[in-house]
Amino acid sequence: MCVGCRFLFLVLMRRKKEAAHSQRRILNGVDISRSCMDTLKAGNIDEALKMLFILRDGKAIPLPAEKEQQLRKKFKYFPVVDYKLDYYSFSSTDNNDVKFQIEFFKHTSSDDHTPNTIGFMFNPVKIDGVWYLAVKEATKEATDK
Repeated sequence: MCVGCRFLFLVLMRRKKEAAHSQRRILNGVDISRSCMDTLKAGNIDEALKMLFILRDGKAIPLPAEKEQQLRKKFKYFPVVDYKLDYYSFSSTDNNDVKFQIEFFKHTSSDDHTPNTIGFMFNPVKIDGVWYLAVKEATKEATDK
């Protein structure tokens, strides 16, 4: 095999390996986000809140009481009757987006066009080999503009 062909083969194999790693990273981040949404859909708000973290100085820490209370109130007021994945974007180690549309009540007829969904965004991050489901904070912008 010529030197140029061997080099090209090695480059292509490296890119394939990097793409597979990136795809696994995205799937893991989306999977833990869906797990939390399934927990909310089952009505287990307390369990879902235990799955959530905020980021501080590169570390994932449990939700502060104020943030937990704020989210508890939101999930009680807007229960997850159903949900769908809206989009995701994995761009850096600490600022990723997994956005869902949450249906918080069912329409009673096909003529009912009352808005019944809200958006909710997670920030799944991997720190020291462990995945954490962080919530977006007002200071962190979404990666999708």
